[in-house]
Amino acid sequence: MTARSENEPLPSEIEPRTGIVTETTLYLGLILTGSGLLWGLEPVLAMWRPEPSPIPVPVSALMAALPGLVAALVVRMTGSQRQRAFWRSIYLTNRRIDTTGLAIAIAAPLGLAGLQLLLQALASPLPPLRVDVERVVLLAFAFVVFGGLEELGWSSLLYEHWAKRRYDLGVAFGVGVIWALWHVVPYLQMGKGPAWVVAQCVFTVGFRVGLVVLYDRFSAGLVNTTVAHACMNLAVFTFPDHGASYDPTFAAGIMIASLLAAAAMWSRSAGEKRRW
Repeated sequence: MTARSENEPLPSEIEPRTGIVTETTLYLGLILTGSGLLWGLEPVLAMWRPEPSPIPVPVSALMAALPGLVAALVVRMTGSQRQRAFWRSIYLTNRRIDTTGLAIAIAAPLGLAGLQLLLQALASPLPPLRVDVERVVLLAFAFVVFGGLEELGWSSLLYEHWAKRRYDLGVAFGVGVIWALWHVVPYLQMGKGPAWVVAQCVFTVGFRVGLVVLYDRFSAGLVNTTVAHACMNLAVFTFPDHGASYDPTFAAGIMIASLLAAAAMWSRSAGEKRRW
């Protein structure tokens, strides 16, 4: 998918408002219903989970597949010609991928995770970092697949439908809040405490804002957000002790500082352009 031009209409501008409300409400309703079933079945599903698991998350984390699957279903159910064309453009159009965007999608999450690892190590000793290549390859494959399915729903359907302009950060924040709250139950099923969950949710909202900027700024936005999403997850799960050493308090602080710095630079750049 190419970056949206300044004058290109958004789905919220070219489709009747009632259609948008119907599609997004249906999307969120089906996501909540499907996720609720997985959350409730977690104790049963866990019986078939291999021990030790190569990916230390509850079986209910399979809900990550729902956004893309539900988005495709919603488009089909609502019969929207514009939306069908939109999905076809994602899957079938072979367009040049902006290498700058792809490089940022890879470097930014890994850089943030590397900085976090350094700060955590300075704050308190960490277990030795051991890299299991086979496990990393398995995780990378899983995170690309499930990250792509998530981005189909959260970026390509929900954000696209609600956004009224490029870089609609208000909508990005709203999608981020929904996205973060959607993860709360699996976090609790992983045995995480309230402080951990709150910090991770703060990070998640900030990360969604960053993903939206990446999605809107460069061509092949869906590819970039999928790669960034997968790289962030991969970085977290390669922390020492199979990801158990990951502390979202550091992640949230780094994310907030990064967004504030980016906003300051953006504001300064916009001010200089106005003076010219």
